[in-house]
Amino acid sequence: MSESVTYRHMLEKVESLLTEVSASDVDLDAMVGKVEEGYRVIRQMRERLLETKGKIEKLRLEFEDVEATPEKNASTREP
Repeated sequence: MSESVTYRHMLEKVESLLTEVSASDVDLDAMVGKVEEGYRVIRQMRERLLETKGKIEKLRLEFEDVEATPEKNASTREP
């Protein structure tokens, strides 16, 4: 399962929990359990976003380094 599918699944879970908690006939104890579960899933989603942000930043830095390398090489060449 790809990361985006897993993230989408987590988002759908949170949406489902919100729908269940919003129901007028939900038991208070059940509601608390669903809210706790929702917060756990949201924490996992935040962790995934931070991991992804780190990966993107690493790729950006690598790309910038690759882009800067030809300039460095060109400036060190003798005419």
